[in-house]
Amino acid sequence: FLIFTRPSGVLVMLCAENEIMPSPRVDLGMESQSLLSEMVQAQKLLLSEMKSLRADMTGHKPEEPMMSEELSTKEAAEPKRVEMSVCIRRLYDVRTKEQEFTARLSADLLWEMPAGENPPPEDEDDGDWMPNWTPKFRIRGQKSEDRTEMYSTETIGDKVFVRGEIVALVIISEGFELQQFPNDCQDLTIQLQSTMPSTQCKYVSPKDGSAAVQIRKGGCYLDDFGLLPDYPFTFNLYMVEQQNRNYSTVEIKVKVVRQASYYLLNVICIMCLICSFVLCAWAVHPGAIADRWGVDFNLILTAVAYKLIINDMLPRLSYVTTLDIYVLACFIFLSVSTASHSFVPLIFHDKFDYSALTLPPDTVEGEEEVISADITSFYVFAFGWLAWNLFYGIYFYTSRINNIKAFRDAAEKEAADIDGADDELLAGGRTSMLQTAQSTNSGMTKSETFNDS
Repeated sequence: FLIFTRPSGVLVMLCAENEIMPSPRVDLGMESQSLLSEMVQAQKLLLSEMKSLRADMTGHKPEEPMMSEELSTKEAAEPKRVEMSVCIRRLYDVRTKEQEFTARLSADLLWEMPAGENPPPEDEDDGDWMPNWTPKFRIRGQKSEDRTEMYSTETIGDKVFVRGEIVALVIISEGFELQQFPNDCQDLTIQLQSTMPSTQCKYVSPKDGSAAVQIRKGGCYLDDFGLLPDYPFTFNLYMVEQQNRNYSTVEIKVKVVRQASYYLLNVICIMCLICSFVLCAWAVHPGAIADRWGVDFNLILTAVAYKLIINDMLPRLSYVTTLDIYVLACFIFLSVSTASHSFVPLIFHDKFDYSALTLPPDTVEGEEEVISADITSFYVFAFGWLAWNLFYGIYFYTSRINNIKAFRDAAEKEAADIDGADDELLAGGRTSMLQTAQSTNSGMTKSETFNDS
């Protein structure tokens, strides 16, 4: 027997699917013929019921698949909310000339496991399980990247979640602002932008209240830079609009200040000594112009060679830095000193008095005036050089203090302007509002105690 269920809930039992061929005519009694006729009528009724059932089954969809389809459509319409937290494990190799830096990041992702995932049992998971659906992001401005991914499952409450840990070693290009070099302060920007539109995936801050961004101060090897004491980094989680689509973006700005002591000792002090030696040329008689030129031009060549070494510290710039001002002043001082050695004696005498074709006289008329004028020029150049160095030292110090203060005030203002929302819409991927993570003693101590795997 075959049993079918109509949508109305009526149970119908069929004993045959095809029509019954008429049996040969036999002589039966009246009761037997009546019984046979009733059986034939019942079979025809069952066959017609079966045909109507088939029509209903082909013309109407079952209720359960319809509910499943509606559920999948509803899930597809809602974006998956992914909790993201980023830890900067290493930050090193900050190259000013190449305008790049290297970072090792760890992105921790957590989202509810969708239907259809088949994770392995916990005792069989060897770390290479890859979910069917994973949130994808790219690091903007990267020059090279080496990424590893690992996924696992965990149960929170009555729901199963997928946790992903993505570790990336990346070299990021960063345009430095070097007008105040070596008193400059820089933002090392790290942007993690989702490659999936917000209709599919949306990044949110961790719901457990943990920090969305952490940095390990012990892992920061910044060469001639140092972290800003009060605000080592700022971050923001927002939506960026590109080509009529919105994408979740995590933007981290590591605040660093250049340590100027290296450049003070190895550039400014050395150039100061080289240029100061030109004052020794005044010990030579002012009439011995060639001997003074030997000192002057040797020092100029030495300064030029050292300037070539200094140029290797910076990229090719179209503007003058704070360090360039001092170096250019050194060349001007050497040039003016050389000109003084050449023209001061000629103010009192002409070239015939210092002719190389005749023997030099024992005495020259007006020699005392020449020596007196030469001594006066020495004092002018010596005090002028001393005054310039004092002025530049004061300017260098005040410029550094003001730059650091303005940099810190800007970070504090960014902290005050941020609204803390995860879905604020910003056009073009640029924002002036950043959520600031201050380095409280407890927070930074906790981040420093992490052990790198």
